[in-house]
Amino acid sequence: MEHYLEHFSGDELFCRHLMDMKERVLERYVPVLLDFMNPHEIAVASKLIGKNNGVEISFNGGIKDAEMQRGLIHMRDDKITEEDFKIVVMALSYPGKFVKISHRDVLGALMHLGLKRELYGDIVVEENTAYFACAKHIGDYLKANLTHIGKGSVRIKQVTKEIVHHQDYRQIQVSIPSFRLDAIISEAFHLSRKEASQYILSNFVKVNYKEVVQTNYLCHNMDIISLRKYGRIKLVDLEKTNRKDKHIVEIWFYK
Repeated sequence: MEHYLEHFSGDELFCRHLMDMKERVLERYVPVLLDFMNPHEIAVASKLIGKNNGVEISFNGGIKDAEMQRGLIHMRDDKITEEDFKIVVMALSYPGKFVKISHRDVLGALMHLGLKRELYGDIVVEENTAYFACAKHIGDYLKANLTHIGKGSVRIKQVTKEIVHHQDYRQIQVSIPSFRLDAIISEAFHLSRKEASQYILSNFVKVNYKEVVQTNYLCHNMDIISLRKYGRIKLVDLEKTNRKDKHIVEIWFYK
């Protein structure tokens, strides 16, 4: 019986895969390494695998305080090291005086190479250098093929120094008629309510890393909302209203 699935609506396929991997560990007593997961998937995996039957799941993102992390399902008595997660950190060097590279630029370049999002983790952009974690087995492929980002050339190499995840934002203050998802998408990305609704219904929108298709979905303070091809924002409720009784909020755009 798959009675546990009723607690994970919308994540049924992911949950079945996790349980299959858990059973494999129980049968063979050999750890199973998973791809990179977003925070929502990490939360689901933590709840589902738990620490039952002597099996548990550990996480590592290759970058300190990483959002995206790989999971390793293993027996509780196994001694797990960082090497077991098979993650490498790559550095992209570029002439910062002449080329500006953003998180979205690096993500786009990796996707352009045909790499699944599950194969690489957090991206950290600093002046003249961008870092990202990835599965170890694609390291050589990246060194041979990732030579340009946008119109700028880059040099890529593997690094071992500690990289810390940090996030920069561009903040604006706006007023919204309600906390409905379509209203927030419309205001944040300068779209009509009709356009915002169409994107939501077409599976272009995620809230807290989970796909949402209800236009009237009610958002909450600190929710993370992403619209494919447009970007990602964090909603900050200032708990104030204006003279027209609209809610005053801050929109934090991820850089």
